[in-house]
Amino acid sequence: MPNDVKPRGMLLKPLLTELLALKGHPLEIFEAGCLRDWTEHGAVNDGHSTLYIAQWVAENPGSHRFVSAEIVPTHITTCSDFLKEQGIKPPEFFHGPAEEHLASRREPVDFAFLDTADDPQVTMGQFQALEPLLRFPAITVIDDVYDMIAIYGVDINKGRLAVPYAESKGWGVEKLDRMAVMRKGQT
Repeated sequence: MPNDVKPRGMLLKPLLTELLALKGHPLEIFEAGCLRDWTEHGAVNDGHSTLYIAQWVAENPGSHRFVSAEIVPTHITTCSDFLKEQGIKPPEFFHGPAEEHLASRREPVDFAFLDTADDPQVTMGQFQALEPLLRFPAITVIDDVYDMIAIYGVDINKGRLAVPYAESKGWGVEKLDRMAVMRKGQT
């Protein structure tokens, strides 16, 4: 594994472990937006969540299922190639918008990571498409919500609409680095 990968993605592993302990059965994991870029030295530049989720799946016995929806074909190829080079099994890929995958999906979702467009309306649509599939207790993480002006000089806030909506529906929301971690169905 490369030693200079952004550590923020590592924050997802304890969330997955916590959820597995609560549920006691293999997890159904969904990601919107996969690993998109890495340097020639193996450092992930964008979409590092895929690496850490795939590592977690490999490190935790069970028949966990990890599906990643991505609209850009070259991102899927980049992600798959990178993970294979690291000796990690890539997720199942759905080529197309996350909302399309979620609309046709029959399996429930226990854990979701939403990190596609910088448009809060897109994230909101993804979260609303995800809602009927969630099997509680559930955790949904939205990336690039907090402190984006300080980091990039622009107010991206992918969760601008979805986070208040989730709170109005009884989800607990906490800040974890620049991610919003939304939990429901946990005591």
